[in-house]
Formats: sequence, structure tokens, C-alpha cells
Amino acid sequence: MLLCAKNKLRYILLFKRLRAWLYFEWQIYKAHIKPYLRPSLAISFFIAWMLTNGWCYLLIAFGHGWLRGIALTYAGILWLPFTPEKLITIPFGFYIQKLLFINGPGRRSPICYYEINETKNIKIGDDISG
Repeated sequence: MLLCAKNKLRYILLFKRLRAWLYFEWQIYKAHIKPYLRPSLAISFFIAWMLTNGWCYLLIAFGHGWLRGIALTYAGILWLPFTPEKLITIPFGFYIQKLLFINGPGRRSPICYYEINETKNIKIGDDISG
């Protein structure tokens, strides 16, 4: 199929629009996914997993008597089908990440942001005492 100049220009414009749309979508995707691709999330999920499930595996390995019985019972419940274990662990991991790493790289707490914006408006010679 031979492309005439008019059709070739139409395809070039369509390709440019598609490329711009894909770039825009990628920027939105990257902005929403970036906080979840940090090492802090792995640490937070490990802590959340240890608090929700890991304790029972540790007690199975190192516990004695009634503690081991409780751990085996809990592990048995976790291995049943349709146990909402991940529905608890994943949001708990996100919550721990927000608690522990709120002032991580590239992020500021609202208090720090307010103090920075307040100091920008101060001029030389202004009285800054309360």
C-alpha cells in the first residue's frame, strides 16, 4: 500500500498524539506508583507480616507447650481457604510505612512545609520575635 503525502502526515500526527498520550499516562502512573516502590515498603511489610503472621511461625519453631499449641492453631487457621490474612497485612504495611517513614527522602511533614513557607516571607530587618 502506497501512502500519499496526506495520509503519511495523518499517520505522523496520529503517532505524535499517541506518543504524547502515552507519556502523559506514564507520568500519572509513575506519580502514583513511586511511593510504593521504595525499600521502606519492604521493611514495613516485613514488620506488618511479623506482627500478623510471623510470630506464630517463630513460636512453632522455638515455642514449647501451650504457646506452641496456640501458634499451631493460628497457623492452621491461616492456611484455611478464604482467610483474609492479606486483607489485613497489606493495609497494615502501608500504615506502618506512613508512620515510620513520613519524612523520607523527597517528602516533608506539613509542619516543616509551613515553617519553610513562613520564613520565605521574612525580609531583612523584620522583627521575627514572636
